[in-house]
Amino acid sequence: MGSFKERIFGLKGLFSLGATDIVGNVISMFFWLYIATIIDVEQYGQVNYLIGIAAISSTVVLIGNSNVITVFSAKKIPLQSSLYLLTLFAGTISAISVFIIFYNIEVSLLIFGYLFGTMILAELIGRKLFVGYSKYLLTQKILTVAFGLGLYHIIGINGIILGLAISYAPFLIRLVNEFRATKIDFSLLKPHRNFIVTNYTFVVIDGFKNNLDKLIIVPLLGFTVLGQYTLSLQIISVLMMSSNIVFKYILSEDASGNRNKKLKLVTIFFATIIAVAGIFILPLMIPIFFPKYVEAIPALKIMSLGIISSTISLTYYSKLFSTEKSRVLIISRSLMVLSMILGIVILGQQFGLVGVAYSFVLSSSIEAVFLFITSRRMKDNNE
Repeated sequence: MGSFKERIFGLKGLFSLGATDIVGNVISMFFWLYIATIIDVEQYGQVNYLIGIAAISSTVVLIGNSNVITVFSAKKIPLQSSLYLLTLFAGTISAISVFIIFYNIEVSLLIFGYLFGTMILAELIGRKLFVGYSKYLLTQKILTVAFGLGLYHIIGINGIILGLAISYAPFLIRLVNEFRATKIDFSLLKPHRNFIVTNYTFVVIDGFKNNLDKLIIVPLLGFTVLGQYTLSLQIISVLMMSSNIVFKYILSEDASGNRNKKLKLVTIFFATIIAVAGIFILPLMIPIFFPKYVEAIPALKIMSLGIISSTISLTYYSKLFSTEKSRVLIISRSLMVLSMILGIVILGQQFGLVGVAYSFVLSSSIEAVFLFITSRRMKDNNE
């Protein structure tokens, strides 16, 4: 009976998490795709360049990253306040440094927004408080639309960045309450320092993987190519939505000892169908909805293949993170980042946007193959 109840609760949690992420991603998708239609391609590249700076800066100081917070919250290890304090201290230094270098207060504020959102949402998932997760995430998405569009019409593209930063303000309330509920005790960090350090290293490398391409493309190919590439990435992220939803769910489940192998296999199969559909359907939709981005069509078709390899990698992430054995992921992510950088520099300069698309698929495939081979070897050694 207990097992049956746990399964029912688990399915409700998955559906709740999935529904929230779907609605949230739909709101975010329409916002960014609408922004792409009201500003030119070069400005779209500029906005995402600034967002990339904030994203990388926040990732570098995110000691209490999402995977660490989710795992510790699921295991009921009271480390949240200690990790939050360290992260906010480092975040303050990062925000000040970014302001001095780029003289852009909106980007500095967005760094704090990313820190608040990442830590609080991870804590809610780890504790399986899916209703709370829904409220916070959907509120943030709605505020992004309201403030992002409103401030854009007042101060231009920097208003989009400022609106995005303001949308994370409600998370500050939960953060303050968490400080009150959980005692700051740095001595609790010591038994888990290896997991925290290796996970932090992985997340930093992952942050570079997700945003360094934007910073490299600009000096090599310009803001216009970045605008086309970024729109392609955002469409791919929509197609990756189901895979990311399942990852968030199975991470807390794996941390609790529930492996869900069948769910992982179904997710990979579904991702393959989505990738194939993307190759044939996207070329028909872009000229209708985004006529300024028709040059991105060949890149989109290529990048759709990356959905499969990225989903395969996610299933390995969950297993390794939940067992606090994430060192192998540092190697896999490093290989991915290195291959991505080399791909953009070599293929990007040779073939332009299409070359960048090839580097996207190549880097994600290299990581998936590495994780598969390494996982098989680890399994054989355990046997």
